[in-house]
Amino acid sequence: MTPAEIALVGGATLLGAVLGATVLPRWADLESRSAARSGPRTRVAGAIVTAFAFGVLALRVGMDAVLPAFLVVMAVGTAISIVDLREKRIPNRMLLVAAPVVLALLVAGILVRGEPTRILWALAGAAALFVVYFLIALAVPAAMGMGDVKLAALLGAPLGAVGLTSWLTGLVAAFLVGGVVAVISLVAGRVGWRGSIPFGPWMVVGALVGLAI
Repeated sequence: MTPAEIALVGGATLLGAVLGATVLPRWADLESRSAARSGPRTRVAGAIVTAFAFGVLALRVGMDAVLPAFLVVMAVGTAISIVDLREKRIPNRMLLVAAPVVLALLVAGILVRGEPTRILWALAGAAALFVVYFLIALAVPAAMGMGDVKLAALLGAPLGAVGLTSWLTGLVAAFLVGGVVAVISLVAGRVGWRGSIPFGPWMVVGALVGLAI
């Protein structure tokens, strides 16, 4: 790695740690309906997760114009995951705030790269992932909420902009990770056979895997 690359990865990791420990848990608390608030464990976990995501993306994407959009997606994903794990819901307001920011950064990055056709791929990726999750929500309402469906559109845009392989990887990885977590939760007695787990966090993990490849 060159000094510039080391500086980029180190700076992104540090930024992720700071945001994950401060701003993102605070945002999650503001959007929570319950009285629960982010304590030290949540803030430490948020710092570790966001720092890891930022560092991985900075390492894999490098000094690319689309990197800011990817980092914002992961930051939003951390905050949304805190609420989803806490309350099994994804607030509409968080998605409404995040969507235009992510879209603007993504379009700007694509145009700077001189690849305007990728904007169409981003829109197609968002629409396609939305449809996939919407159909699942219709077929198995207990397993998938509309918050997950809307989050799918947000995650599908950057995945689609990267390409079909990343989009498919993000989709498959989410269900693989979510499935493993569900089995572990079942074996540990945290959920029953008819219970459900928050799926938003694993969608974000899947998106990270898709973007990182």
